[in-house]
Amino acid sequence: MKKTLNRILIIFMIASFTSCAVDDNSLDEDIASLYVGSWTNNYNLAKTTDVNGVIIDRINENEIRMINFFNLGKGSVFKVEGNDLILKNTEVDGYKVSGSGTSNYSYDEVTIYYSFDGDEYVALLTSLN
Repeated sequence: MKKTLNRILIIFMIASFTSCAVDDNSLDEDIASLYVGSWTNNYNLAKTTDVNGVIIDRINENEIRMINFFNLGKGSVFKVEGNDLILKNTEVDGYKVSGSGTSNYSYDEVTIYYSFDGDEYVALLTSLN
């Protein structure tokens, strides 16, 4: 009887520790970190551009930086709102660049719509991680 009671107590303790695990869908999750890594451009629907080799760094939990996106160097800072991205005001050589993006909920593909000097572009980035 004592062994059975000890086993029940051990199972109860194990179950109570596993129930304290962080939920994958927690609102406190740092979504910006899910974008960090190396990306490549698979397809451009509007114009031919060279955006291969894009690196995404986390600035904080609400912002990411795309390095070498559309040959903009380190100037492409996106605000992160879940799976939506908003390109913050960027200017390159006097030209205004604007845009937005949407990732799938696996955060391994991002579609970005952007405007550079009045020309519209669409890029599909795929994670290499």
